[in-house]
Amino acid sequence: MQINLIILLVAFLVLLVVLERFNSLKTLLRLILTIAFICIYCKEIADGKTIGIASLILVVGLSAVNILIKNGIHKKTLSELISVLITSFATGLIVWLVSRRAKLNLFKDEVMRFNGVRSPNGVMFGLYIIVTLGIFMDIVSRINYHLDEEKDKTADITWKEQFLKGIEIGRKYIGEKINTIIFMILGVSLFSICMNINRDIKIYDMLKQHEIFAYFLIAIVANIGVLLSVPITACIYACLNRKKTIYKTVSENKVDGKRSLKL
Repeated sequence: MQINLIILLVAFLVLLVVLERFNSLKTLLRLILTIAFICIYCKEIADGKTIGIASLILVVGLSAVNILIKNGIHKKTLSELISVLITSFATGLIVWLVSRRAKLNLFKDEVMRFNGVRSPNGVMFGLYIIVTLGIFMDIVSRINYHLDEEKDKTADITWKEQFLKGIEIGRKYIGEKINTIIFMILGVSLFSICMNINRDIKIYDMLKQHEIFAYFLIAIVANIGVLLSVPITACIYACLNRKKTIYKTVSENKVDGKRSLKL
């Protein structure tokens, strides 16, 4: 079995280098660091650390490392990082509160064996963060990228126009990301749903099962996060880039309708 995995890994690396060339180094570095963070995260949980706190550290570390490697250090990086953290933490809090209110017992017995978790709320928070972090980073990155393109054009653009432009750009990705989340949740819950259908259990009754309820909860809140990420990203980008562009379509130093030398 290990040989098969090695062959597939080599094939992946070859294709990556052929397609991305020098950019493949960044991709590999991000991949290695992501795997390292997740391994540390799993080790911390297995050693009895609080899942909620470990998840907070994971989302901050993964977001910062991935965005810094991709963009370097400038306002765009800060804008992306803040947007991802606000979206992840705000929606993660919703998941935590709902799971606490619903008194979910998801994975409680399994996790109790090695972690001593008294409440599964932290488990739900951690599960949600891992499932959605990549999606939030992607949509925030796309919005910022296109806003940068607009800002670099010759025409000046105010912060209000940047905000509205960010909303307009974000609308293009909402449907795509919502579908991605639905397919992802369906993939992990497919067997459980099919088993319930086979037993003639209705959807409403399925929601009484903690596992199915958790999947639906993550799907709904993640989609709320996708929708919220658009105005959050647009607002933060506009606030951090309030100054006009350095390129001017209209000269600011004209005398009698003619350009003058500005000293």
